Amino acid sequence: MKSYYLFICTTLFLVGCGENQPTEASRGKCIPNQPCVFQSRVKLALSTTNVIPETPFQIILQNEKTNVEVQTAYIEGVNMYMGKIPLFFELKDGKLVADAMLGVCNEPQMQWQIVISGTTGTPFEIRYPFSSTQR
Repeated sequence: MKSYYLFICTTLFLVGCGENQPTEASRGKCIPNQPCVFQSRVKLALSTTNVIPETPFQIILQNEKTNVEVQTAYIEGVNMYMGKIPLFFELKDGKLVADAMLGVCNEPQMQWQIVISGTTGTPFEIRYPFSSTQR
């Protein structure tokens, strides 16, 4: 697990901060940092509503009726280019859970989005907006 966080931190430092291109896809009607149920009936939630850079948090996916299979998942910056932070989900207590951590940038509040492609029998792609605030 330590090597995973070391990889994330190293990647963020190598990528650095820069301007980000606007995203093309709609984020739906999710309230940032709050649990959201998408049209695919997949529920996404963060382990905390107050995401702080360089502080670990979890991303939780679930669908009560069918299994969720994640094909690709990552976090990307919206208001600044921060590269793509890969997410790896593991099954824990009937939910898919990914450990995550964000890097610090010169913006006091960063806008992010989680992008997940997968299937519940039907292919889906979700984009979940959230923000982080420096201490």
